[in-house]
Amino acid sequence: YGEIGFVAELSSGGCIRDLTIADSLFAPPISNKEYFVGGIVGRMWAGTSVINCHFQGTIRANTTYYLHTLGGIAGCSNGTITDCTSRGWIKGYSNGGAGGIVGNTYGSGVVRGCVNYASVVNELPNTYYGGKDSAAGGIAAVLNRGTIRDCCNKGDVSGEHTWVGGIVGRAEGWESQWAYIIRCCNEGSVNYCGIAGNIYRYTTVENCYN
Repeated sequence: YGEIGFVAELSSGGCIRDLTIADSLFAPPISNKEYFVGGIVGRMWAGTSVINCHFQGTIRANTTYYLHTLGGIAGCSNGTITDCTSRGWIKGYSNGGAGGIVGNTYGSGVVRGCVNYASVVNELPNTYYGGKDSAAGGIAAVLNRGTIRDCCNKGDVSGEHTWVGGIVGRAEGWESQWAYIIRCCNEGSVNYCGIAGNIYRYTTVENCYN
């Protein structure tokens, strides 16, 4: 894996607070390596936090290697993202997922109090065998356990050969660790489902509206 962002990788105990990144472009190089790409941080490990950070710009993956994961704030996160916003474009070929705030949040990851204004477009073609597992979401492309709460999507979200949701593209929990979507709203235009494009198993959606 590779990580791309204003900060490439945030290790346990790390915190980024009160940071604004504007008029910026982050994109993976042309290679056969998978990248986590975020406007603030590429990858967040457990025990990390991003608080009151704001991204305005473009996250773009235009290579023909599809296994990138894109997010306005973080590409991939097992940490906590709080009170952040994203504006601009999150766009590209992404089997890992394209999300307005985070591409993939997993494990004990939490996203709370965040608002996405960015347009999110997953351009994964139907000729790619892994498209059934890909996603585009206004807040997170993929929620693999963890919690998204008190968030709102105001951006347009689209994808033709992938799961698309105003809050989450694809959600999945484990029997021992569920996924939760709580008190979230979608106010953007979505070409599939308003809250979640696909809920696979062990997921609770509570007090959300579209």
